Amino acid sequence: MFKKLSLLLAAVAVVAFAAPAIASAAPAVTMPAGTLLPKGTKIKGKSTNFVVNTSLGNLTCESVAFEAELTENTGTQFAGVGVGEGTTSVCKLNGTTSIQFTDFTLVSFTSGIIGTIFTKVTFKVDLPGGIVCHYLSPSGPGLLVSYLTGTAIWRIVAASLLSTPAACGSSESSKMSGEFSMTNTGGSALIFD
Repeated sequence: MFKKLSLLLAAVAVVAFAAPAIASAAPAVTMPAGTLLPKGTKIKGKSTNFVVNTSLGNLTCESVAFEAELTENTGTQFAGVGVGEGTTSVCKLNGTTSIQFTDFTLVSFTSGIIGTIFTKVTFKVDLPGGIVCHYLSPSGPGLLVSYLTGTAIWRIVAASLLSTPAACGSSESSKMSGEFSMTNTGGSALIFD
């Protein structure tokens, strides 16, 4: 009887200590660690290594930034929508020719799997010769973004974009990459769990 009671107490102890770990193994946005940011919280993202590889060449910007609002953050999933048009600065074609990004917009983002976010974006690029390219996320869930649990960095690696007109490339040739540091509006780093 004593042996069975000891095994039962040991099992209860394992469950008691494992439950918080299991509960935190779901997507959430926190600050400080372990404290969920409330729905409606405004957040910011900024990249200093943004690049779109296209059949026309590499489109780069020294800075790309956006604002968003959390629409959901339950501890098992999070989601949000963009707030207004983002900003870009010092953008170039192949590192030399100045170009202009316009209407850079984070439309939405959602995560139901730890370490993974799906985003929808749209933007235009004014290129030399009067070419205006429109790039956007493919239909469906959007662009795949990853994050390392416990960090404030969203990482996009060669995510396929749709583009118009055809001269601007195809989803096979138009790929977006970059890392975005995520903060609150006061500049403090967020934690993506």
